[in-house]
Amino acid sequence: MANRSIYVLWIDDKKDVDYIERLRRNGIEAHQEFCYEDGITWLENMENRQKCDAVILDVKCKVKLTDTNDTDESFKDYAMDVYALCEKKNEKFIPWFVFTAGTGYKPEVLESIPRRVWTLKPDKYYSKSSDRGVLIEDIQKLTQESVNINIRRKFKELFDVCDDDAATRLLDVIKRIDNEQNYANTSVFNDIRKLMAFIVDYGKLHGLFNSDITTPNDARRRLGEISKIDPEIVPVYVHTTFHSLAEIVNNGSHSADENEDLKKLSVDKDVLSGTAPYLSRAALFQLATIMNWCRSLPNDANAITELSNRISEELANPINAYIGREVNMISENGYWHYGECMLLPRQGDCIDENTRIRILEVEPNSNKKSNGFYPFFAKKYCILS
Repeated sequence: MANRSIYVLWIDDKKDVDYIERLRRNGIEAHQEFCYEDGITWLENMENRQKCDAVILDVKCKVKLTDTNDTDESFKDYAMDVYALCEKKNEKFIPWFVFTAGTGYKPEVLESIPRRVWTLKPDKYYSKSSDRGVLIEDIQKLTQESVNINIRRKFKELFDVCDDDAATRLLDVIKRIDNEQNYANTSVFNDIRKLMAFIVDYGKLHGLFNSDITTPNDARRRLGEISKIDPEIVPVYVHTTFHSLAEIVNNGSHSADENEDLKKLSVDKDVLSGTAPYLSRAALFQLATIMNWCRSLPNDANAITELSNRISEELANPINAYIGREVNMISENGYWHYGECMLLPRQGDCIDENTRIRILEVEPNSNKKSNGFYPFFAKKYCILS
């Protein structure tokens, strides 16, 4: 799921695979439509227009996909519709670029290209034979100040894990929360909940969840189970953050008057009233924390299978998760432990949280004071450092 720093619509009836790859290497993802009618229809869609950062137009391009030949008139008759959508009043400005062979049609066709104050090319179009690098540079220049581009660059790591739908939703959430006048917008909680559902699907594809996990509520329970046994797989902060975020967005996805008798739906009420002006931002950064951690999940098929098997085995036989492990213990509840395995330092052993320990033998914890916290006990261990 590659990051899309710059997203462009390219209207051209011939696919240039080499140049599309060159664009991609330079941070530009090209969506191609192969005739003017389809390109205009794509751009008329508000959602597409919101994620589109630039448009590339070819001169000799078919009007309809079923046309046998391209004509000079296709550009003269339809390019203005593209310009109008790119420069739509009171909407996001989308820079457009004419990219053509420059030959094979009447001179007045190129003369019909309008000059704009932002036009960087003296002759108003880019030659397919000599201006390929220049077009890339100019697209980058004219889009670098775009709100969408800036957001994608600022949160690049998050967009790295997104598919197209999740990227569109994430972009919209960030833009709404970044608006200082939008602190009372409660609709973001429902969208964040949908992004959490995407994280569940992402976790399935990358070995974290099995097919039994279908909802964010399922996922938070499973993350808690894994983290409790093996915080190396799921760090405690990931589980606690996911749990907290699920609580917030589940509550915030309903208006307070839906369940007034229970008096439990405080998120909608407090955000709307301004009592909790930072809650939507807190939710966004919790989401960002989880999505950024998702990048650490494996992509290789063998590694995905290995992680999935490891989780299944540890959940089925948690005591085996600790035998032979090299870990750093932490002190909590008055005991040293790693996950659910407790350790009592031997006389003369000096242990702190920087001490590396190999657990050699594990047994059920029979101590009634501590086995409620830690059901397993490291009977034998050795200090590595």
